[in-house]
Amino acid sequence: MNAGDLAKIMAVSERTLNRKLKELTGETPKAFIDGVRISHACTLLATTNTSVKEIALSLGYTDDSVFRRLFKQKIKMTPSNYQQQRRNN
Repeated sequence: MNAGDLAKIMAVSERTLNRKLKELTGETPKAFIDGVRISHACTLLATTNTSVKEIALSLGYTDDSVFRRLFKQKIKMTPSNYQQQRRNN
């Protein structure tokens, strides 16, 4: 899903979506969508045995290296480390 898809679902223009989302969250639509994806990835990594690559693909990332880089940027550890840490706790 991208900002255009989200705007269409919400029956607003992309410009309106961008403005309203920025007012409410301080984020761009892309950053907001990425945040939701990473949050869902955390849940999947902690509760399933699904591989990082499969999770990335299921969340709409066509390249798992992009997902891994974004995950590390937001969570401050790799998806594999996160998964291992959650399983050990």
